[in-house]
Amino acid sequence: MRSLADLLRDWIDRESLTQSIGIEWRRTNRALGLWVPSAVEPGENNIVLNPDHMSFASITVSVERNPFSFDDRIFS
Repeated sequence: MRSLADLLRDWIDRESLTQSIGIEWRRTNRALGLWVPSAVEPGENNIVLNPDHMSFASITVSVERNPFSFDDRIFS
């Protein structure tokens, strides 16, 4: 899996840069997944999967749900 952890701090404002990295990642077909920062939720990440990768058909998804709870201090 490739990571974009070394992106510049202003990556969110550089759409052409992030697009070119994604296009190159998919074109080379070397990695099944690409770990990317979330543009919606700062501090979170997403994994983009390459459907053309030879291992794509072997993906198994497992989801664990954790209940969300508010910190009681928010209501104080």
